[in-house]
Amino acid sequence: MKNEISHKFYLKDNNSKMPTSIDYRIYVNGKIFKRSIGCTIFPELWDKDTQRPTIDKKLIEEYRSQIPTIIDQFKNIVTRIGNVCQITDGYFYSCRSSIIPFDMKELNERLKRLFSNQIRAFQKRPKS
Repeated sequence: MKNEISHKFYLKDNNSKMPTSIDYRIYVNGKIFKRSIGCTIFPELWDKDTQRPTIDKKLIEEYRSQIPTIIDQFKNIVTRIGNVCQITDGYFYSCRSSIIPFDMKELNERLKRLFSNQIRAFQKRPKS
């Protein structure tokens, strides 16, 4: 098992005119793990080099009338990416230190729990 994981984030469709899914990929022991992180973004607003939403203020302003909450959406995407990396790294290093095999299905279940907890927390807002 390698000593670290290289986290990669790609758009499902770089040529879409509509928001497209952000996919997460890693390679472990010659096998690929791939899944959506549950967020979408317009391809023009995605920086392929940093694999994060753009920081181009001019471009963001162009989309602000169409997406008034664009800054909050970008923060949510960056937070989700950080959480995915943290869960994956934690599981990877736990496997390595315990000398147990890295199980892609187990990682998928851990990420599912992360996403469902975040969705549940979002839905449980107090009523006004």
